[in-house]
Amino acid sequence: HASHFSYRLAKKAIAAGIIPTTLGADIHGYNTHVPAPAGTPDQHEDDENHPFAGQAKFSLVQAMSSMMALGLSLEQVVPMVTSNPAKMLGRSHEIGALKIGMDADVSVLSERNGRFVLKDNENNEVIAERLLQPAFCLRAGTRFDAVAPILPQAVAA
Repeated sequence: HASHFSYRLAKKAIAAGIIPTTLGADIHGYNTHVPAPAGTPDQHEDDENHPFAGQAKFSLVQAMSSMMALGLSLEQVVPMVTSNPAKMLGRSHEIGALKIGMDADVSVLSERNGRFVLKDNENNEVIAERLLQPAFCLRAGTRFDAVAPILPQAVAA
């Protein structure tokens, strides 16, 4: 889910019973804008050819919200970003769940109810009635608040 994600195609796939096993956000310089390190040029020679420059911003929780807006439940979506990737990596005994003896890396999300516009890079829109947003995470016992400027902002419908 991200730069190449299409709500139009995702709707067709889900209607055909094709449900993702994992979910990612494809975060990179084409779909986020972050302060550049000192000495970085303001423009690059090929900026006009970047297919995703200036397009929709993405985050993992927005990808989760998108799947819910397309009809999947939170109970279907959470394993896509936790236990299923851990299994695929062969690390389900270490990560991907909250159990005794496992790394307790935790993302705490808030859920907003309302009507929110989610857009893909084809300019397709869906209306989400539930929007997940990051609050904070715990990584190896240290708290990190979700204050990054690259996080997408909610857009009311």
